[in-house]
Amino acid sequence: MNTNNTLSIVNDRCGESIRSWLTLTFMVAIFFSLFSIGAGDKAQSDGGSNLIRQMAWVAIGLVSFFRCVSFRRYIKFDVQFNAAWFLSALLLAYCLLSTLWSAIPDVTFKRAVLFSLMIFLCFATFGKKSTNPYSFLVVMAWPLGVLLILSFFYTAVLPSVAITSIGWRGVTSFKNEFGQLCAIALLVFCFFSLEVTRHRLLMLLMAFLSFFGLIMSQSSTCAVAVVVGLLVSGGFLAARKLFHNSKGSILLLFLVIVFCLLLLTLLVSGLVGGDFQGQFFQLLGKSSTLTGRTKLWTLIWDNARWNNAWLGGGYGGFWNGLGSPANFTSYRFPAGYVGQAHNGYLDVYNDLGYVGLSFLIAILSVYAFFVIRQFREGKPEFYYHLAFFIYIILENYAESTFFRLVSFLNIVFFASLARVAANQRVSFHDKK
Repeated sequence: MNTNNTLSIVNDRCGESIRSWLTLTFMVAIFFSLFSIGAGDKAQSDGGSNLIRQMAWVAIGLVSFFRCVSFRRYIKFDVQFNAAWFLSALLLAYCLLSTLWSAIPDVTFKRAVLFSLMIFLCFATFGKKSTNPYSFLVVMAWPLGVLLILSFFYTAVLPSVAITSIGWRGVTSFKNEFGQLCAIALLVFCFFSLEVTRHRLLMLLMAFLSFFGLIMSQSSTCAVAVVVGLLVSGGFLAARKLFHNSKGSILLLFLVIVFCLLLLTLLVSGLVGGDFQGQFFQLLGKSSTLTGRTKLWTLIWDNARWNNAWLGGGYGGFWNGLGSPANFTSYRFPAGYVGQAHNGYLDVYNDLGYVGLSFLIAILSVYAFFVIRQFREGKPEFYYHLAFFIYIILENYAESTFFRLVSFLNIVFFASLARVAANQRVSFHDKK
């Protein structure tokens, strides 16, 4: 018997077992990032409102860390090195370094470590080369489907808790989180239904439930962002059918993106007529101040001038309760303490300065490059990742999810980044 072949088979089986455990760990992380019954209103802000929940996140992160790193004769990283991994590692180092100038260094250090473990989880699960990788959409569909079903069941059993005066929240902490859950689930189930025939009817049913939940959450930011993402990605899919060469499709995509960004810029800057702008925001269910967000942004800009413009105030050191640096902003804001700037770009600048914004721009640029590369290589998951890319850019205009610890969208963002950056072709095992 050939010993080398035997060892190869054993190693393959061990690798498959580890990969299965990592995938299951990732699914649990997605579930924990949104399921907030008994966790109070801090499920996404700091890893949970109690010690048990925070220790669960540490355990999840450590499992993925020791699957990424092996300590034998020398330290070995079992991930595919690429621009996405390199920039993420530099970002983590910078977040840890910001402990030196943070107003609350112990909090910054704790949150930077938790953020690091989350990124290790994403790259350990999706950032490896594999000849037979799991479908990203399958991995996402399971926890999102369970959360959707639990949310509808919880709403039916305890409507007084699951339904608030401003929208449904299901099993999440508030209605915007439920809107994020339904928006991403809508993307996952819509594009998954295009790839499979075996369970297509079930996927369409789950997509309908996601759409219904999104409407009932009354989260207009999520609704607008996901609609634009679906239109752009769907338009790209239609263009690929019409144009048999990639140049025509890329040109059409470029024109659509430019039009959307130009319209958004005109509306936000106020260069269009006030009546049209007011009607547009009213259509979104918001006032011209985006439900008071512009007042909040002004207050945070006033606070940011006390920080070093290049370094910021320290990762996660601003929004840390009423006793934190956010106290004065909360005192002057009519809604009180809100836990975020409701603008991901502003929160990154406030915490990490221009250096942090540079990291964000670099990561988004690398993300866009790898998404386009997926199109050129004919990978079927391309349309989901493109829609999510558009969604996350627009959603962070009125919500804050970039680099936000173990928040749901932050996990999905880095998981998608790790997946598109990995040099592998996607194989859909369910397609027949």
